[in-house]
Amino acid sequence: MNPLITLFLGTYNQEKFVKEAIIGALAQTYSPLEIIISDDCSQDNTFQIIQNMVQDYSGPHRLRVNRNHVNLGVTQHLNRVVDMSSGQLIVLAAGDDISLPDRVAETYKCWEADGKKALALFTQANYLDYKGIVHGQVLSRVIPEMLTVDWMIRNAPIAHGFGLVLNRRLFDIFGPLPDDILREDVVLPVRAAILEPLKYIEMPLVYYRRHNQNLSRIPGVDIFKKNDFFTYLRRHSRGHIGICRTWIDDLNTAETFAPER
Repeated sequence: MNPLITLFLGTYNQEKFVKEAIIGALAQTYSPLEIIISDDCSQDNTFQIIQNMVQDYSGPHRLRVNRNHVNLGVTQHLNRVVDMSSGQLIVLAAGDDISLPDRVAETYKCWEADGKKALALFTQANYLDYKGIVHGQVLSRVIPEMLTVDWMIRNAPIAHGFGLVLNRRLFDIFGPLPDDILREDVVLPVRAAILEPLKYIEMPLVYYRRHNQNLSRIPGVDIFKKNDFFTYLRRHSRGHIGICRTWIDDLNTAETFAPER
């Protein structure tokens, strides 16, 4: 019998796109699947759309809907959902992206073929623009060197959050993400690769939507007023310091679990 897997669909102010994201989540072919749709206190109609779409759901998956009373941010939202979830793997999905129906099934197939050792997996994705037009693949190339801790620390992880799948053991070993980490995908792939090689799935299983409100977008002075822009830079600089500190802490933690070489 297959193990339970969790698909976490996180949403925040994505009323224009969330319907397609939910359709993709509910269409997954893998079973047994727990789907947690969790909204991070959206200020638009995102949560209302979620409620309308799931109120009559009678499909095969275990479905749970959550709304945070305050905005937690990406990493603390993930920590909360990990505590809520029960799956051995946690598949991350965003409210403006689309998971293809076989995303969870293909991910499990890859994980099982590797002996279920990987602490993190990630998939290729196709770019999708604001109008829903596909513009080719996100990752132009992935070579084994890019999956190593050394390369990721020097260059930044290529396992982006929209295609990331996490083994629950990752949180059992390292605990929750620290409060000052702004993006989960700069820490979690490194954590995973310290102990086990990352697994890359070449098949595009996600449509990653690019638009002017992506969290990974770096705005310029023309986007913010001057004072707001420098506040933004200070916040992200402190975030980078937090990332480096977390990497060091994770290396120390991993020494306890790493096998003798």
